[in-house]
Amino acid sequence: MLFCSIEFIFLFMPTFLLIYYTVPEKYGNLVLFLGSLFFYAYGEHRFFWLILVSLVIHYALTRYSQGKSRKCQRICLVVMLMYGFGMLFIFKYMDFFVANWNHLPSGWRTGEAV
Repeated sequence: MLFCSIEFIFLFMPTFLLIYYTVPEKYGNLVLFLGSLFFYAYGEHRFFWLILVSLVIHYALTRYSQGKSRKCQRICLVVMLMYGFGMLFIFKYMDFFVANWNHLPSGWRTGEAV
C-alpha cells in the first residue's frame, strides 16, 4: 500500500486516526506501533519477519545497554547501527554490487576487451 493510494487515503488513514483518537492517551504509542506494523505487513508481507527481527534485536540491545557502562552502550549502539546498515545494504544495494562484480573481467585484467 502506497501513501498516495486510494485505499491508504480513504480506508487505512481514516480508520487509523479514528482508533488513535478514540483510545485512551496512554495507549497512543501502542496504537502507533501496531498501526505501523499493520501498514508494513499489508504492503509487503514477505519481509514482515525482517522488521520483527530488527525490532527484537534493537529492543533487546537497548534494554541490555541500560545501566551498563558508557563503553558497553557504545558497543551496543555500533552493533545496532551495523545491523541496520547491513540490512539496508543487503536488501537495497546487493543486486547492484553483484551485477557490477559479475561484469568485472576475471583476473582484473583491464587491458583486455570484455
